[in-house]
Amino acid sequence: MNKLVQKYIKETINKAEVTGNEKEELESELSEHLMLLTNEYLQKGLTEEEAVKFAIRDFGDERTIGKGLNNILYPYRNALRIIGWASFILYSSVVLLILLSPLRRSTASFFHEDLWININFIPFKSIIWYTTGFEHINLNTIIYNTLGNIIIFIPLGFFLIYLVKRIKSLGSVLLVSIAISLFIEVSQLVFRLGQGDVDDILLNTVGALIGYFLFKLTSGIGMRYIKMRSIRSQKIHFKLP
Repeated sequence: MNKLVQKYIKETINKAEVTGNEKEELESELSEHLMLLTNEYLQKGLTEEEAVKFAIRDFGDERTIGKGLNNILYPYRNALRIIGWASFILYSSVVLLILLSPLRRSTASFFHEDLWININFIPFKSIIWYTTGFEHINLNTIIYNTLGNIIIFIPLGFFLIYLVKRIKSLGSVLLVSIAISLFIEVSQLVFRLGQGDVDDILLNTVGALIGYFLFKLTSGIGMRYIKMRSIRSQKIHFKLP
């Protein structure tokens, strides 16, 4: 591929908000269209360098094309982001209300041994205790303290990768979810709103990671459909002669 074409394609895609496989597929589509246009100019008797320059000129400015790609590939991006942020605020409010509700406040003082004796710093201790305690623990209590801690954080993993541009990798979702769960556990302890438990952090993190993978699965299927429909049927609105 001509170096000038490579540079143009790279700069154009950088203006569009695409990543990973989307970027590779888009590079291929752009290259194909540019080569077709270049060949048309070559057939008119222009040199390769001239043909490439005219093809790029006809395509238009990289910034304009990049914005056009965003509008075509993600026509409802702005509306979905507004809905996403509104949903995230609602979700966060509900989670904080459940986990940091004043109704859970203990009457024991912060330094009272009753508050500290039930804190668990041993990983999997509480999980094992709940999952093997069917004979002496209410089933609702078991579900609430195991599956409940996972389910409540599933939306977080989904929201993080969708709404926050800097959070795209599995590692970043892992770190942020641990930090948020740790903040909640410490807040529960400081304000005497619950018992600190390292297993809550583990289960919350598992939930966030499930949300991450669900987002990857659903967005991958959705974006593939949108790209196939937009790129092939609308020709990405490139200005072909």
